[in-house]
Order: sequence, then C-alpha cells, then structure tokens
Amino acid sequence: MKHHCWKRSMSVFIVFVLAFNLVLSLYSPPAAKALGFPDLDQVPLTTANEWPVYPEPAQIRPFQPQHHLVTTQNPPDFGWPNVSGTDFYELQVATDSTFHTIVYQKNDIAINYYNVPDPFTPGQSYFWRVRFHHASGWSVWSDTRKFRIDPDAVPFVVPPVSDLMSKVPLSHPRILTKPNDPDNPNDPHDLAHFQARKAGDGERTYAYILGKFNNINLDTDPLPQSEPTNIDDTVKETNKMLWAAFIYLVNRNDSAFVKYGLYAKQRLMNLTTWNADSGPTSYSKSTGGNDQIHRDIARKSAMTYDWIYNDIHNLLSETERATVLAMIHKRAKTIADHVLDGANNTLPIHVKPKDSHGWTVYAYLGIIATALLNDDINVNGRNVKADARDWFSKVVPTYINLMPPWGGEDGGWGNGIGYWQWSAIDTKWMADIIYTSTGFNMYQKAFARHESWFPLYIYPVGQTNGVFGNDINKMSRDVVNTSITRNAQMFNNPVMQWYARSPQYAVSDVHSYLYSAGTSLAAQARPPVEMPTAKYFDYIGLVAMHSSLYDPKRISAFFRSSPYGSYSHNHADQNALIIHAFGEELTVDGGFYDAYDSDYFQKYTTQTFAKNAITYDGKKGQKSLDLKATGKITGFATNKDFDAAVGDATTAYNTDPTKDGLDLAQRSVIYVKPGAFVVVDNLKARKPGGSAFEYWLHADTDLTLDSNSSATITQNSAKLEVNLYYPSPLTKLEVTTDTLDSDGVSRTPGGDFAGRLRKHGGFKTPVTNEATIVSTYVPYKNEPDSTPENIVSTDYTTYRKLAFNNGTNVYIRTAQSGSVTLTDNNDNITFDGIAAVIKGDSVLLVGGTQLIKNGTPLISSTQPATIALSGDELSITGTQEAQVTLYKSGGVTTVRDEAYRSIPSGGTNVEAAVNARGVHWVSSGNTLSVTVEPGQHHLKLSNPSNVPAPGSANLSANLKVIINGKSMSPDRPLSTYHDGEGGIAAWGELRNPSGKYKVMSTPPGLVFEGVGGVQADSVVSLNWYHKIIIPSVPNVPNQLLTLELQTTN
Repeated sequence: MKHHCWKRSMSVFIVFVLAFNLVLSLYSPPAAKALGFPDLDQVPLTTANEWPVYPEPAQIRPFQPQHHLVTTQNPPDFGWPNVSGTDFYELQVATDSTFHTIVYQKNDIAINYYNVPDPFTPGQSYFWRVRFHHASGWSVWSDTRKFRIDPDAVPFVVPPVSDLMSKVPLSHPRILTKPNDPDNPNDPHDLAHFQARKAGDGERTYAYILGKFNNINLDTDPLPQSEPTNIDDTVKETNKMLWAAFIYLVNRNDSAFVKYGLYAKQRLMNLTTWNADSGPTSYSKSTGGNDQIHRDIARKSAMTYDWIYNDIHNLLSETERATVLAMIHKRAKTIADHVLDGANNTLPIHVKPKDSHGWTVYAYLGIIATALLNDDINVNGRNVKADARDWFSKVVPTYINLMPPWGGEDGGWGNGIGYWQWSAIDTKWMADIIYTSTGFNMYQKAFARHESWFPLYIYPVGQTNGVFGNDINKMSRDVVNTSITRNAQMFNNPVMQWYARSPQYAVSDVHSYLYSAGTSLAAQARPPVEMPTAKYFDYIGLVAMHSSLYDPKRISAFFRSSPYGSYSHNHADQNALIIHAFGEELTVDGGFYDAYDSDYFQKYTTQTFAKNAITYDGKKGQKSLDLKATGKITGFATNKDFDAAVGDATTAYNTDPTKDGLDLAQRSVIYVKPGAFVVVDNLKARKPGGSAFEYWLHADTDLTLDSNSSATITQNSAKLEVNLYYPSPLTKLEVTTDTLDSDGVSRTPGGDFAGRLRKHGGFKTPVTNEATIVSTYVPYKNEPDSTPENIVSTDYTTYRKLAFNNGTNVYIRTAQSGSVTLTDNNDNITFDGIAAVIKGDSVLLVGGTQLIKNGTPLISSTQPATIALSGDELSITGTQEAQVTLYKSGGVTTVRDEAYRSIPSGGTNVEAAVNARGVHWVSSGNTLSVTVEPGQHHLKLSNPSNVPAPGSANLSANLKVIINGKSMSPDRPLSTYHDGEGGIAAWGELRNPSGKYKVMSTPPGLVFEGVGGVQADSVVSLNWYHKIIIPSVPNVPNQLLTLELQTTN
C-alpha cells in the first residue's frame, strides 16, 4: 500500500523545500536516535521548530501508536500532542526505521490525530513519525515509533465524517432507530424492526419500562415544583420523560399510546423553564450548577424530542418545537464551548482527553448532535442544523480515534474499574447511536473487542467490590453486565454471555432494548475454562492472578503499577497489593471514596499509607492526583505452577519536591499455586543516612499483629497469615481504626460511608540505606481444623530460601543486584535476578538474566526479564528485545503463540522474523533459543495433535445425579471443551429442587456456579436447576460422571 496525499495546490518550490527538510531531518539528532528505537519521548528542545516539552502529561494527548505496539486493529489509531499555533501536521509511516520505504504519507492533517484510510499489511512491522508546521516552517520529526500489525488484526477503516453524516436520516427518529425506508425494508435498525423487538428480544426492557407507569396517572402526575438540586432527583424526573417517549415511539402507530407522548412532551416543556445559565441545573460550579445534572437534561431532552417528533400525531407545535430546541441547543452549546473550544480556561478534549467528566459529556454532545443534525431552524440567534453538523463533524471522528482515553487495545481502563462501569455505558450509548444512525460499527475497535476481559479478571463473577481507585465499593453488577451483554451480542461471544447472565442487564436503560440476543446466545454461554487464570493489562499496568475465573471461592491477587499514576480517579497506590480468598476480601483499600473534595478522601483515602504498600519516614509516599507519579510492570509470567509480576514504582515516589524520595521502589509478587504468595520489596533510600521503611496492611474488620514480623487478617469465613522476613528486628505499626493523615490529623468518612471503620497497621524497618523485605501471604479457611501452610524460611545471608509443602522452593536474592550461588548442599543453583522458583521441572526466573541448576543453564537472557517454563508453557515478559535460551528436555519441534498459531522455526534473518511475528526461535537438542520483541509472550511448545487449541471437544459426557439415594432421570448432558492445555472441561445444569444439600460424592474439582468448589461432606445451598462446571473430565467416549447429594432439611 502506498499513498501520496500531497496538497495539489502546493508549488514545485514548496515540494522542494519539504524534500530538503526531509533530508535534513534524517541527519537530525532525533532521527539518529530513532535508529535505536528509543522508548523515551522527544528530549527537551528549545527552538520554535522543535517539539515542545510537556511538563504535565495529564494535559496532552500521548503519541499513539505507542512504541512496540502489537495491534489487533488495522489500521491503528494515530495521535500525538497538540502543538499550539500549528496549522497542520505531517504523518509518515514506513517499513524501515530510516523511512526510505514510505508506505503512507500525509502532510495536511489539520488536527492532532488521524485514521489512515486503508489497512496495512498484516503480519508486518512499521515505523511512524510526525511533525508539525507553523508560521516559521516545519518542525523536526518526532521520535520514531514502531508498531506491528497482528496477522489476524481486524480491519477498522474509519470513513470520512462527511460520509457518516450523509447517512444520518434527514427526518426523525435518528436515535437508536431510523425511519422506515421502502427501498430497504430489511434494515435491522429501522423503526419497524425497532418496534417489533417489544415482543421479541427487547421484551424484558419494554415490559420493565411500561411497568414503571402502572401506578402513575399520566393525566394528573404533578410536575416538579422547583428545579432539582441533586443528580438523583434530576434522573428521576428525566427518566419519566424519556421512558414515556420510548413507550410512545415503540407504539406510535397505536392511538392508545399517544398519551405517553403527551406525557413526555409535558415534562419536556417543563424542562425548558429550568435555568440553563445559572442555578442547580446549569453546567458550571461557578454558576451554582452541576455538569452531571446539566448533561443529563440535555441528552435525555434531545432523545425525547427525537422520539416524539413525528408527522403522525403532531405532538409538538412549531412554537413548542422552537422552545424545546432553544433549550436543548443552549445546553448543548455550553457543553460544546467546553469540550470543543476549551471555554473558561479548560482544554478541548482532542488536546486533553484525560478529562473524566469532559470525556463523558463529549459522548453526550455527539448524541445530541445526531438528534438535531438536520433540523434547519434558527434559535438563540443560531442555526440548529449548522451547529449540530459542526458538533458532529468534530466529536464523532475524535471520539472514534481517541476511545479509550484511559487505556489501549487490551480492554483495560486506566481510571479504575469503579469508574469504568459508568464510562463503559456512556461509550456504548455513543457507539449504539453511531451504529444505528450511520451503520459504522465502533465495536470493532480493538479496545471494544477486548473490553469484556477487564471485568472478567478485575471484577470476576462472585466478587462484591472492585479494586484500586474510586467507587470500588459501589460496584453495580447489573450495570457491568449491561455492558458485557451488549459486547456478547455484538461479538456473538459465549464467554461474555456467561459472565453477564447473572444478574441480568439493567433494563432501566432504554439502550438495553437493543442488547438481548435472545435465547440462542444464552444457550451457548460457556464458562472461561480455556482462558489463562492470570492476566497482565499492559496498557494500564494492572495484574490479576486467580486460582480460578469461575469459582467464586477463588484465591486472587491484584497488583497495580500503572502509567496512569494517581491522576483523576486513581490513587497513590503504585505497587499496592489486594488479596481475596474464599469469597472474602482480606487485604483491602484502607479508605473509602465518600466525596471527591472531602478532606478524608484527599488526605487519607488517596494516600499511599492507606494502601497495602510501602511508605518511608513517617507516611511519606507517592504524590496523589499526579499523572507523573507512575509505576511500571517490568515483568510478568504465568503457567500452571506459578504466576509472577514485577512492579517498579520508583518514579511515583519522586514527583513530590517536598519529599526526599526513593532511589528504588520495586515490588515483586509470586503466586505459588494453589494458595500462597511471596512478595519481595527491594527499596533504596535517597535521603543521606537512609530511611525507615513502613510496610502497611489494611483489613475490613480484623487485623492482628501476632509479633513484630507477622500478622493475621480475619474476614468472615477466611483468614490470611502474613509473615515478614528481614534480617533486622522490625517495629510494629500498631493496629488502629483511626484514619490519620500524614500530619496525624484524624479524618473521618462522610456520606454513604459515615461511621465505616477499617483496621490499619503494619511494620517498620530500622533506618537503612537499602532493604529487601520478603513476605509471605497465605490465605486459609476460618474453620476449627484449618491452619495456614507452614512455609520453611532459611536465611543464607545473600539469599533466602522458602520451602513449600508441594515441593516448590523460592530463592530470593537479598541484595539489590548481582549473581547468587546457593550455599545449601541440597541446592546446586546459581541465579541472577530478583528471585528464582523451582518445582520439579518447572522453573521461574523473576526479573533476571540467568538460572543455572547442577551446572546446566536452565534460563539465560540477554536482558532482564521474567521467564517461566512449566511443561510446554513458556511465558516471557520484558521491557527490551531479548534473546532467551532455555533448557527443554527432549527438545522442541513446534512453537505456537497465545492464539495457538504456529510460529515457523529458524531463518537467518532474526530481525525479519521478529518484525513479522514478534518471535524468532530455533531448537537444537535440549536447547531452545527464542528472540522476542519487548512486551509479554505466552508460548505453547507443543504439537497441535497432542494439545488441541481451545474448541469444542465433541465428547459425549453425562452426569448422573443421585439425590437421597435416588437417581434423577434422565442423566444430565454435559457440554465439553478443550482447555488448550491438553485437558477437557465440562459444564451443564442439574434438575434439582432448590434447597440445602450435603455432597456425598462428586467428580474432582466440581464447582457449583455462584457457590464454589466442593468436596465430599460439603454442605451447599443450591438453586433450582443449578449450574455446574467440572474443570477436567477424562477423554473417554460416552463418559458418565456421578454427583451424589443428600438433602439436609
């Protein structure tokens, strides 16, 4: 593919100048530096033609695609920081870093983003750069960044906005549906199909909304006597209006439903009397208003207007229409002045996309613009159609390009899962309306395709609260499931459908009328039996490790070290650790989000000492509300025996000039499966003479410091034993329920959390220049005969050995760097890294370069990386390209990537192989050599004939259910599925009455959905037709498994 989009009006002289500038740029320092593909952004420059320095990253759009991106979207979105005073930008994309082979070039881009109009070649790497033009000429080029198109990348070509606008209907309705077109009677988005859903897939939403009017007299229901002063009262009133308009639209051919349209009109007309300029429903705090109230009124008024505007019943007179449009237009223009023009000392969204409320209202403006797009009427001294088209032309392409401003292609949301649940809904509103009005499918963006995996791992089924950031204690499962239900429908994905089915989606949202895919997809729902139990969301720096994705009694650890720092709805929690087990939250966030501006929230909840994290010298930690206070996951690995992650939060401790800071703040988390965690904190003081490091723990109800180095957390049915290993005596940070800020002032929560207390405590080291603190976290059941695993710890001065009951040995280097040779006679091991873990033939090297056992190099890497090899599972994550050599008994004949695609072996051109597939490998004897690009790689060293890729197993299997000694007939059929690891999982549904049962016998590992895994003698409460999952069944035809239950009542 090759495009030259040069402006035709340019003279030959200008073309010559541009070419000359290009030649010069190849010899400029940035271009020379680009030959090494640096990870750093443009270094500080000083002249007008050089890229400016951006001291506040929160105020800019970052460069995208980021360096070393592997994109599953073709083409990816391009974007860069806005440069003030620029008239246009030039983008170049090439297949080589010197830009001798340019495949795309455009030099008249008017804004700081661009969507290339054609796909690139899949399975190939590209290099891109950008420069800007202003009155003094062309700037130097930006740093060169590299991206690779995945071989199976999904095409995502964005049409010109003029094309999108031309497809929006000329007449109403335009929101979620469109007028019937006699020439296209099969349009699934037309009004006839929309109305038909009320007796089909939309029945549940329709019945709920219609039922809201059962106790309302539409003729006499009083209007509000005054403007609402809070968002709840506003939504209560605007929902009445919108719901009535929805019922009218669905039934507008039936005169019996005209009364709903008149009711909606009455309330809409009343909204026109509310003051949009000042007071509680205005936009700005400075005018006594609230942007959430203002935007809710504007969006729902526009939708209501769109739905009751028609030529059948003439509900709105011309005067009323003008009055309504004047109100909607005024509110919309106020929004546009903010997010498009940067009024009142704000920045437009394309300049500063990380504006939480601004991003939300940006979607609202797009919805309003669509509703008003072709209404040619003058109000407020302006033409509605002209303004709506202007707003649409700016909002829609920007939104498509930018979405998501808080994440990337892996589906993670970097502003916290608490706020993701709301933002996800707003995004779908916008995507739905663009899709139904224009036919353009935003759901095909890589982020949207992967978004469902974010809650699957970070808010898994059965978990009550979220982790990290604001609103984690106000999770709404039905709201989350509304988003995932829509995703399941759009992608026909059975795992998404499984996740979202209980509880069902929120039918109070009119958009959900479109979301149900009916019984066919529901019947295909499949638990995530084939998905890895650990996940690293690399765009947002968040790791989740689980014992199971479908057992609500799972053991879980969540670890954050994020490029999004503590900005917006994030906290100063880099390298913080949250642990759940057996359905309970054990280590928790120490504070609550009571209100954004409260002293309790700002001075306690957001602070590092309110996290399960490290502070120093009296609660000194990371700076809050700072995008620069970042962390970074530098290593990650996962396999059947271990998970591991390494986080570097050093930067986060050094952005506050009032504090001394730290020279190193590194935490590594190792999950020794099935149920223990090892944590290694490597710390270096910056303060001359050293610092005392504080190790914080927080629990919801019960935290006990058992000694100067051990603690126990108890939460209902679960307990957690924490042990610290440190060469010098530690001091207790005594347990308290008082929430003291860094100055010792008690801060108490208000609002919904008034009176809520949690337990806070921990340990402190003596003053030291550096420290390696090793700790273990062992969850266990809070039952009379249950005790934590006894981990044997031995200190060998240069390293510490932790021995586990299952034969796993963890070796931790006690120094900050260097190679360690084990001195225990039983361990002939040398390693260079943070830690090494060995269990039989399974090995893990954490943040290191070498692991040798009995003279045989097991792992060797040219760059520090976290590497795990267990059987046929190889996991490698590092920040730089690395050549990794491993000992693999029996050799390797086949390598497959995480998508189970075969990777060809060998080839003399390593660079070409890495550029095409991200991996180059060769095998000789028992030695496997792998060269990998930066990032995470999870490889299968197995032949597809021995280990099939995930897919239907086509294995006939049934479950015999015996209750009180009587076989229930017939036997229950089970669905079966290859798990990608050589096993077969099964699931199905019982035909049992609800009640309490004692389990007499069970297939190994059986999980009752919503209840958990069981063993013989377990007592469980089951629903009617309870669903079960069996993680492993024998690969034997006509398999018959047996579950025996006995009622206990």
